[in-house]
Amino acid sequence: MRKLVFYIFIIFAFASCSFKTAPNDWQYKSANYFSLYTNNFLKDNDILAKNDMRRAVDNAKKSADFTILARIYLGECALNISTGLQDKCEKYQMISDLLEDETLSSYYGLVTKTIKSQQIKSLPREYREYSTYLEKSEFEEAGKYVFKTDKVTASLLMASLMRENLTDAQRDKLVKLASFHGYKKAVIFWLHESGKYAKDTQIAQSIDKKINVLNAKSER
Repeated sequence: MRKLVFYIFIIFAFASCSFKTAPNDWQYKSANYFSLYTNNFLKDNDILAKNDMRRAVDNAKKSADFTILARIYLGECALNISTGLQDKCEKYQMISDLLEDETLSSYYGLVTKTIKSQQIKSLPREYREYSTYLEKSEFEEAGKYVFKTDKVTASLLMASLMRENLTDAQRDKLVKLASFHGYKKAVIFWLHESGKYAKDTQIAQSIDKKINVLNAKSER
């Protein structure tokens, strides 16, 4: 009986150790909530997205290391820009002087179209070649590169930063890409962009109809 009690104690002791919370669980929680925010924002689930963002920020503010918070603020700004919303990344700017991160500084430059040549090498890998093409005004190559990454949010951001230099076929491809993932905000934005450049009246009318259907409130 004593042996049995001893073994049960050992089992519970190991179990309690294995379920200990990581000291930096705030980082994981913050990243997870921002991932949820990204998905809900792009899918036009605004109420859920707002709640996700609040939780992401709350967790990021548990530390004096503002790198995670800066990533959240820049990510929010990039998502706004990728769906056609005006954003100057003011939240990031407010804490940028508290950071020492070349990647974040370079990414800010990319998002705001103020990036310098020497910063390109510090960008996340998926943006480096694209930024080099843009710097050289090689828009045809940059447009092709938009679709080479597997990261959909990166494709949407890169496309939005050079929206005036895309082809009709590329805009249509972006509508289909966003549609496949159910990213309603991006779908509507790229439909609007396609409509702006449509030369055929029937195509323009068809695009307007699609936008109206997507914007119409569901009946209950």
